[in-house]
Amino acid sequence: MFPFFAIVFTACEKEDQRDQYVGTWKGTQTTVIASLNINESQAVTQSITKSTSNTNQILFSSPGITEIAIANVNANAYTYEDYIYTQTSDGITMVITMTGGGSINGSVITEQGTITISANGETFSGTWSAILNKQ
Repeated sequence: MFPFFAIVFTACEKEDQRDQYVGTWKGTQTTVIASLNINESQAVTQSITKSTSNTNQILFSSPGITEIAIANVNANAYTYEDYIYTQTSDGITMVITMTGGGSINGSVITEQGTITISANGETFSGTWSAILNKQ
């Protein structure tokens, strides 16, 4: 009887919906901020891991960037928590806020969202999108 119980328990184990996201992803991210004449695309690499403290979250990291982006997963889609970081360029400190989310279809992730840059009392808004392929 023991093998039967093992099969029943194995069949009842809940699959972790985050597993499909885990790995290294490469692709292109496009950012458009019309008021700053920005319309650029760049190659990106992201590593996605599972959060150890929240069973519904995945973590995004990129080479050379210390900040970690957090997203809440719901099956084949996820929503980022606000991703806020500070950057200084030419003596100007900018606060950059990104929001958005993505969805997975096989080995392709499609993302989109908004970006806001605040500097010297001004705020500039735009959009970003990315297409990532699992490596």
